[in-house]
Amino acid sequence: MIIGNLCLSLALPAALYSIFAPARMTRKAAHLVTLLVSLASIMLIFAFVTDNFEIKYVAEYSSLGLPLAYKLAGIWAGLDGSLLFWVWLLAICASIVAIKKEISPYINSTLQIIAAFFLIMLIFSANPFTELSHAPEDGQGLNPLLQNFFMIIHPPALYIGYVGFSVPFAYAISMLIRSPSPLVGEGRGEGESGQWIKDVRIWTIISWLFLTVGNLLGACWAYVELGWGGFWAWDPVENAGVMPWFTATAFLHSIIIQERRGMLKMWNIILVILTFLFTIFGTFITRSGIIQSVHSFSDVTIGMYFIVFLAIAFLFSLYLVISRRREISGRNRLESLISREGAFYINNLLLIFALVAITWGTCLPLFAEWFIGQKIEVGPPFFNRVMAPIGIALLFLTGIGPEMSWKKWRKGLFKKEFLWPAVLAVAAGIAAFAFGIRKWFPFLTAVGSVFLIATIIDEFLHTVPHRGFAALFRFAPRRYGGYAVHLGVVLLFIGIAGGAYKSEYNLSLKKGESVPAGNYNLTLNKINWVQGATSEGVIADVSIESKGAKLGNLSPALYLHKNQPKTIAEVDLFVKPLKDIYLALGGISDDENSAEVVLTINPLISFVWLGGLVMIIGTILAILPVKKRPDNREQIAEEEIDIELGRADKEDFV
Repeated sequence: MIIGNLCLSLALPAALYSIFAPARMTRKAAHLVTLLVSLASIMLIFAFVTDNFEIKYVAEYSSLGLPLAYKLAGIWAGLDGSLLFWVWLLAICASIVAIKKEISPYINSTLQIIAAFFLIMLIFSANPFTELSHAPEDGQGLNPLLQNFFMIIHPPALYIGYVGFSVPFAYAISMLIRSPSPLVGEGRGEGESGQWIKDVRIWTIISWLFLTVGNLLGACWAYVELGWGGFWAWDPVENAGVMPWFTATAFLHSIIIQERRGMLKMWNIILVILTFLFTIFGTFITRSGIIQSVHSFSDVTIGMYFIVFLAIAFLFSLYLVISRRREISGRNRLESLISREGAFYINNLLLIFALVAITWGTCLPLFAEWFIGQKIEVGPPFFNRVMAPIGIALLFLTGIGPEMSWKKWRKGLFKKEFLWPAVLAVAAGIAAFAFGIRKWFPFLTAVGSVFLIATIIDEFLHTVPHRGFAALFRFAPRRYGGYAVHLGVVLLFIGIAGGAYKSEYNLSLKKGESVPAGNYNLTLNKINWVQGATSEGVIADVSIESKGAKLGNLSPALYLHKNQPKTIAEVDLFVKPLKDIYLALGGISDDENSAEVVLTINPLISFVWLGGLVMIIGTILAILPVKKRPDNREQIAEEEIDIELGRADKEDFV
C-alpha cells in the first residue's frame, strides 16, 4: 500500500532527525514518528480487515473465512508485521516519555535510535506492504496452531514487556552519558537522582508485569494446543521470553537496596542494560530462525541486522559503564551476608546463574554446529537438572530475605522471625515423607513452600494489629504487593513440583471396550467426522470412569486445515482442583473401529495458573500510588515498619 510505505519512509528520517534535533524540537519529532508509524499500522490493520490479498503479508497470514479476531492476530503472526507492531509500541512509549518536559534529550535519542533500527529493517528487508504481481482470490490463512484465544493476547503482552524495557535502558544510557552527575541516587535520593529511580522502577515493573502475563499465556497456549501434556518445553523461543524476565526480576530486588542503602548502583545499571540486550537477543532468536523452534521465523538477513545492532549496543554500553565506573560506584558497602542486603545480593546471583544456564543451553546447539560441525540437542532434562536446585534455593531465599534485618544480623531475630516458620517447615517435611513424597524436588518444594507461606503470614500478623490490613496496601503497596507476588511464586512452585508425579498412558481403544489406565477406565464410544469451510477432522468420543463412577466424556480431535500439510491435534481435558485429566488423539484405524490416544494425568497443574494469576494481582497492587499522609508528606511506611519490627535503626537509612 502506497500510504503505508510512505509513512514508514517518512518515519525513518523523522526518527533520525529526532536523535540530533535541538531539545525544543525533540519532542515534536518523537510525536511525529509515533503518528507516522501509527498510520502505517492502521493501514496494515485495514488491509487485514478488508482482505486485501494484493499485499503479500496479508495473503500469507489471512484468508476470507478467518474470523476477525484472528485476522487482527495475523498482524503479529509473521516477521514483517511483528516488527511493525514492535516499532509501533516503541514509538508510543517514546511519546509517553517525551510528554515530561524535564526529560533528558538523550533518553529520546536512545529510543529513536532503537526505532530507527527497526524502521531500517522494515523498509529494506521486511516490508509488510510488499505487493504481489497477481493477487490470489484467497489467502493462505493463519497457522491453525495460532488460531487460539491465548495467541490473540500472548504476543501483544510479550511485545509490550519486551518494548517497555527499552525505556529503562534509555534512562540508563542517558545518565551514563551525562555523568559526572548525582547518578541514580544516594539511598532515598531526592531531585533528579531520586526521580531516575522512580521512573526506571515503574517502567520496569509494568514491563515485567506484561512479560509475566505473556509467558503465562504462552504456557497456557502450549498446554491446550500442542497436545503433548505439558506447558513448558524449554523451547528456544520460550527461553527467549524468560531471559529478560530474570534480569528484570534481579533489578527489582536490588533497586530496593540502592534506594535504602545507596548500594549496588553499578550493578543496577548493568542489570537494566542486560535486560534490554536480552530483549533484542530474544527477538533475534525468534525472528532469525537461526535456532530451530516451533515458534520462530526464518530470515537470515534479519538475523544479521540483529547481530550488528546487538554488538554495537553491547560495546557502547560497556564503554559507558567502564568510563563512568567511579561515578556509579555505591556509597556504602555490604557489611554482612547475613543481612537483608546480603540475602538480596545472593538472590541476584541465583537469578543470574539461572539466566546463564538458560542462555548456555539455548545457544549450545548453535555453538556446536558452528565450531565442531555437529548437531546436538539440549532438551528439558538439561534445563530441569540445572534449574531445579536454583529454583529451590530461590524459594527458600524468598522467605528469608524480606524478614532479615538491615546491615547485620540482630540478636533474637531467629526466634522472632524464623522459629515458627522453621518448625512448620520441618513438620511439612515429615508429613510429606509420611505421604510418600520421596523425590527431592517435590519434597523440598513442600518444605520451602510452607516456610515461605509461614513467613508471609507472620509478617502480616506483626504489622496488621498496628496499622490495619487495608492500610498496609494503601501506605506500603510495593512492599505488600511484593508479598502477594511471593505467594504466587509459592503456588507456581507447587504446580511445577506436581509435574514430578505426572503419568502418561499410550492406549489403543476399540469401540465399546473398556481399557484400564492407572485409576481410570477409558471407553471409545464413537468416531465422528466433521467438515468445515477450511478444515476437516475426526473427533473421538471417549468416556472415562474412575472407581466405577463415570466422570464424563472427552472429545479429542485431529484436524487437517486448508493450505496446511500437517494435522493439528485438539486436546480435551477435565480440570479438577488437584489434577487435570488430559486426553489427546493420536490417530484412528482405517476401519474407524479403534483409536490411538494419549492419556496424561497432571497433578496440581492448576496451581501453576493460580500462581501466575496471584503474581499478576500482586504486581498490580505493587504499582498502586502511595497514599499521602495528612501533612502531605509521602508515607515512608516500609522503613517505619522495619524499625518498628526491630529489623533496622533510623541511621540505617541515612
